Amino acid sequence: MTAPSTSADDAAALPVYTKHVKMPLHLSPAFLDQPMEGIREQLNRSVMRYVEAHEGVLLSYTGLRMGRPTGRISYDAPEIHVRVEFEAKFFSPKVDNVIQGTVSRIGHDHIALLVMGVFNATVPLPAGWDPDSPSLQPDQSALFVVNAVKNNNGLLTMTGELTDAEAVRRAKRRKAAA
Repeated sequence: MTAPSTSADDAAALPVYTKHVKMPLHLSPAFLDQPMEGIREQLNRSVMRYVEAHEGVLLSYTGLRMGRPTGRISYDAPEIHVRVEFEAKFFSPKVDNVIQGTVSRIGHDHIALLVMGVFNATVPLPAGWDPDSPSLQPDQSALFVVNAVKNNNGLLTMTGELTDAEAVRRAKRRKAAA
């Protein structure tokens, strides 16, 4: 029998989910001869951007297809209305999620982290932080509890508080016992 793992990976699972998406798109007449090219162009502009309707950042999509083989022109609109379907992967952090990030920078009052190498998170320096002998260094992993998630023009940022794997496990045990 082996001892239970105490890695940070066990304590913090990334808030990533996959979802089947059906949505309307407005296709420019320039893409009449190759509608899938126009659809991909529009979807690619949404990759790595926050999508309000799905409360997350679109990471990727697969299995793209048109819901019907033809589109429609409504009223006097210059675009063709089509429905598309695909499987999408979203990064969707919520308040109280525990996430692992990599320290990118340590400021005079905060620690900047990168999650998945892309998403910014900021945590205040812990009480008693000693700048002469810091407990974290750039490029080290750190766990944090998300306190707020902000979407600013499609770009996602998080703020939180540092935590450790043991504190996360204790909280999970308390929650399970309640």
